[in-house]
Amino acid sequence: MLCPHCGAELPDGAQYCGECGGDLTIADGSATTELAPSKHTNALRTNDAGELARNTKIGVAVVVALAAISVVFAIIAVLLLA
Repeated sequence: MLCPHCGAELPDGAQYCGECGGDLTIADGSATTELAPSKHTNALRTNDAGELARNTKIGVAVVVALAAISVVFAIIAVLLLA
């Protein structure tokens, strides 16, 4: 079954989501998948570590590229002012 709060795959009959901690039970204590989405719908899931690592690499590459461009412009400025 899927968590109605964050969409994580869960074993059938689970009472709480292991990803977002959402309560999957109704008043009589039985498990349900018919709950309305909560504020946790867009929560970062722990199994997105690969995507986080990829985004970090992209961020580092952008910072390095901007630093290199800054160095090139600084050299040009020094040569033009000399």
